[in-house]
Amino acid sequence: MANTEVGSAYISIIPSLKGFSSKTFSGFQKAACASFAAIGASAGAMVAQATKSFAQFEQLQGGAETIFESAADSIIKNAQGAFDTAGISINEYMDQVNLFGMSLKQSLGGDVQKAAQLGDVAIHDMADNTSVFGSNLRDVQNAYQGFAKQNYTINLMSAA
Repeated sequence: MANTEVGSAYISIIPSLKGFSSKTFSGFQKAACASFAAIGASAGAMVAQATKSFAQFEQLQGGAETIFESAADSIIKNAQGAFDTAGISINEYMDQVNLFGMSLKQSLGGDVQKAAQLGDVAIHDMADNTSVFGSNLRDVQNAYQGFAKQNYTINLMSAA
C-alpha cells in the first residue's frame, strides 16, 4: 500500500477594524465606556445593599441574643432556613420574631426555649396564611404583632 499524505491547511482569522471610520470607533469606545460605568455603578449598589443587609442582620442578631438569651442560636438557625421553609429572608424572620419575642417570653414565664419554638411556629403560620389565603404578608405580620400585644381589634375598613 502506498503511503499517501494529504496536505494540511492553516487558516488564521485576525479581526480587523478595516472599514471602521474613526467616528464609528469613537462611538464604540463611548458606548463601551458607558457600559462599563453602568456595570461599575450596579456592582457598587450591590455591595452597598449587601453591607446594609449584613449590618441589619447584626443588629437583629443582637436583639435575638438579648430577648431569647440561650435560645438565640435556635432563632438564628431557624432564620437561616427561613427562605426555604417560610419564603422570607433571614432579616425578615429575625425582625418578626424579635418584634413579638419579648411578649412570648413574658407570657411563657421566661422560658426562652419555648418562646423561640413558638416564635418559629408563628412565622410559619404567617407564611401559610399568606400562601393559602393570598393575604398580604405585611398585614398578617401586623396582626400577629397585635396579638402578641394582646390587641385583638380588627380594622374592617381596610378589608372593604
